[in-house]
Amino acid sequence: MRDCLFCSTHLNRSNRSREHVIPKWLVSRFEVNRCFGTHWTYPNEPIVILDEREHAALSLVLGNVCQGCNTGWMAQLEEGTRPLMEALWDGRSPTVLTFEKCNTIAKWTFKTAATLNYSVDYKRIIPLEHIRHFHTTGRLPENATVDLALCRRVGINWILGGNKRFVVISKKITESQKRATYVISLQFDHLLLKLSWVPVDGVKAVAAPSNAVYRICPQDNTVQVIRRRIFRDHAHFHFIGTILAEEGIYPSDLDF
Repeated sequence: MRDCLFCSTHLNRSNRSREHVIPKWLVSRFEVNRCFGTHWTYPNEPIVILDEREHAALSLVLGNVCQGCNTGWMAQLEEGTRPLMEALWDGRSPTVLTFEKCNTIAKWTFKTAATLNYSVDYKRIIPLEHIRHFHTTGRLPENATVDLALCRRVGINWILGGNKRFVVISKKITESQKRATYVISLQFDHLLLKLSWVPVDGVKAVAAPSNAVYRICPQDNTVQVIRRRIFRDHAHFHFIGTILAEEGIYPSDLDF
């Protein structure tokens, strides 16, 4: 790419920048040097890990971004997200997230997922038009969801996946639409974040059990996050209980 991933500004030596996929403040917060990504065959049996990648945390960068984006809205988004994530990591009591706070974390999740997807050696599952729409409007794509949860194991990890890993119980979704669906899960210490998108109105990504997962986008109410570390790890969060379904036809909880 010769243009900025987000704003489409043509890049040259004078305006090109590098965005750290794992922010420096987060690396410093946990004193981590390495991060990990995995390519699975799940849910095929037997489960086979096709590829594992280990990265130096601060060397994982997106080079196709302009200085205007990197030092402008992206830096402001990092500044607004940091205290919210610190509260989720450190809080001894439930963390209350207002609509504005949920929106900030959701936008940070999308920005991080997009920079990750376009930085690592993996197919581009987030369409470029979604990223440009996000930059222009400040909103996630229609039918996108962001979920938050906590797990028992710590680490900085991610999984990039598509629809074949999930149960689809919708009559509206076609095979080509299934192939366009994407799900990306991120782990930072005990905190888990999942971005999901389905290209069909009325079909949403749903995670179970409901008492372990907090939907922060779309959200128009206050969310109270209780520190329940129910998931074993980020893979458990990514795969278990995620379905793509029409409103009203999916169960409130799945077997867990």
